[in-house]
Amino acid sequence: MIKKNILGLLFLLSTLCLFNSCEDDPYYDDRYDLTSALCSGTWSETYTTNNGEDCYHVLSFYSDWTGSDYYEFYRGNILVRRTKEAFRWHWDDDNYYYPNSIYMDFPDGTYSYFEDIQIRGFQLRGILDEIDVILTME
Repeated sequence: MIKKNILGLLFLLSTLCLFNSCEDDPYYDDRYDLTSALCSGTWSETYTTNNGEDCYHVLSFYSDWTGSDYYEFYRGNILVRRTKEAFRWHWDDDNYYYPNSIYMDFPDGTYSYFEDIQIRGFQLRGILDEIDVILTME
């Protein structure tokens, strides 16, 4: 009888230890993983603008908190214009609704805001300046 009680108590204690080990690690920073994924490649998309131009857009993020924003606009097969701007970026820690959001500050004083960043496989999804975007890793 005592042997059954001791075995039951040991089983209960081992079960409690297992449940305790499922607790989240308080020192784990998933922002580090997201930063690493964001900086691991170049992200691009193609779309048609409101005035009928085809646009090729490339975003690049670097681990030194800089990046580049590149656009090519075409009418048919003719390149109409090309722009490339460097920016500095940082995580927005104050956004309650979309915690994975970044500011992209440009040298001319303007900025872009990229909210609700999600990286799944080779796709970067989010809301870039209030427009839903899906960029693909090149």
